[in-house]
Amino acid sequence: MRNPAADEVADGKVNIWEATARSNPEQLKQQVTATFAGDRFLRYEGQDYEKVMLTTRMAMNRISLGDLDTARVDIKRTHEREAVIQEFRAKQTAAAEEEAQKQGVTATGKELRHWSGSQPGEEYARMVVSAGDLDGDGVEDIAIGAPWHRRDAADRVGRIEFRSGRSGAVLGELFGDGPDCWFGWHIRRAPDPDGRGRPALLISSLRHPVGGKPGVGVLDLYVLRRAKDQRTTTRGTRRSDIR
Repeated sequence: MRNPAADEVADGKVNIWEATARSNPEQLKQQVTATFAGDRFLRYEGQDYEKVMLTTRMAMNRISLGDLDTARVDIKRTHEREAVIQEFRAKQTAAAEEEAQKQGVTATGKELRHWSGSQPGEEYARMVVSAGDLDGDGVEDIAIGAPWHRRDAADRVGRIEFRSGRSGAVLGELFGDGPDCWFGWHIRRAPDPDGRGRPALLISSLRHPVGGKPGVGVLDLYVLRRAKDQRTTTRGTRRSDIR
């Protein structure tokens, strides 16, 4: 069972998000603006399934402790939270469509890109984020995570694939350090720690061993660079001091 106190703190944060989603249209505006401006401007507020799973887990914990009355309240709150999320996302989608029309973007129904993983079960595209302009063509490129990618005989090493935002071509790949690392389970844009404007990503290896202990997990900051004489994106600088 997880720490109930930690769940209560997390639940309080989600409650604030819910209240804002219900009453503050400015948040909706900010989210839509971030969608068009790029992922680096989007404040992380947790995945929707995480918000719902939180109260579900709280209810399960209370049931295990025999507190059925409070568990019923948590289950009721789970359903209410789902409704809030559904309404908020519907408004967000409508606002995004309106903003797109203002900018002259229209839906054609035509598939512009179709990408697929390299092996069964690698969880290709579990995470997809803007990676910055890696090839210098003025267009944001894309990082795609496949955390259960196998490499040689090692299972669930993890892989991140970089693709051109302009052409869709593969620009390069990064791989986890070893088996059962789950490299690329989470990927987020990050600022260049040296302030030089280079593309940078926070990449988690969810089960990376630490100090000989398996399944601990590691978060690394990667500053990416474009190789001058190659058509690939190199690993660049890896900041492991934030593990």
